[in-house]
Amino acid sequence: MKYYFNILDLFPYFILFTLICFIINNKKRNLFYLVIVVIVFLSIRYGVGYDYYEYKECIQYPGVKQFEPIAQALINFTSSIHYQWFFVITTVITIVPVYIVSKRYSIMPILSFMIYMLVPMFFLDGMSTIRNSIAYPMILLAFMILLRERKKYLSVIPVIISLGFHNSAIIALAILPLAFITFKRRTAFFFWVVSFIISQAHIVTLLENYLDLPYISRAAWYLLNTPDNHSGRTLWIVVNIINLVNFYYWNKLKAQNIEVGKFLMVYNLGCILYNLTISIEPTFALRLSNYCSIFLMLIAPYYVYVLPWGIARNKRYIYLFFIIYFCSIFFVVIHGTPAGERISFLPYQTFFSHID
Repeated sequence: MKYYFNILDLFPYFILFTLICFIINNKKRNLFYLVIVVIVFLSIRYGVGYDYYEYKECIQYPGVKQFEPIAQALINFTSSIHYQWFFVITTVITIVPVYIVSKRYSIMPILSFMIYMLVPMFFLDGMSTIRNSIAYPMILLAFMILLRERKKYLSVIPVIISLGFHNSAIIALAILPLAFITFKRRTAFFFWVVSFIISQAHIVTLLENYLDLPYISRAAWYLLNTPDNHSGRTLWIVVNIINLVNFYYWNKLKAQNIEVGKFLMVYNLGCILYNLTISIEPTFALRLSNYCSIFLMLIAPYYVYVLPWGIARNKRYIYLFFIIYFCSIFFVVIHGTPAGERISFLPYQTFFSHID
């Protein structure tokens, strides 16, 4: 199906976030209801996400493509009932750990869950990168089990689940040790600056030495002109700006809770990985850094107590920042996608009513 953007296609997202706002503004502010709304929205989607039809085909015709063990087992299972159950089950597996982390480990559960919703590479991108999106919160959950519960064997379970869905979850070997290791701010800052310099050096080398080669020339044109990379460069800038702000408030955030220092180190690791790999393959770099960027769920609530405008206003400003972040990427992707090409999150259709 060729797709041409229509402003009315934003209506399902308007309904979703209206319901979310209603739940948040309700006196009970029940996180459970919020989670149910999101699970239903994601579970009944049809044709949303670049990979939707690929998974559908793999379920309807088993053996077309092989995936990681748990993902493949789920595909085999849903092929015996109905393909839509794959999207229902993966949605639950994705959102439940987000709920657990928000409910159990955050000082502001609803704000943490909303950070997940408003950071584009989680909720929006998650409709395309299904297996990746399961792995991100699983590694976060494993980290928190190590940090808070000190149960090493229990933390292995979410790691195994994440690896069973996507091989890139092996990055947990770099993330999980940070639950026990502490770096000073200046050390973390040094490594981040070095990674940033290396990222720029890679780009300069590519342009100066290899752009005249036919294959590299085509690859460079692709990287500079595809819609995904327009948003990818924007995301790279935003991710690094957030890290710079984190460094500025590092000591104040850490003073609120010593654990925040751990979260900041993990986020910084994500930026370093992003910087070191972006010139190799931007999409891979983004998805690798997402394993660390998801720690924003736990970092952001502490900004409510360190920003200079008062708790109530600070909270509003945090929401405003992430709403602008979400909307900016939303419309950058729409604007950068040529007419007739699919957009990862549009049009939103349901299993009950759709056009192929």
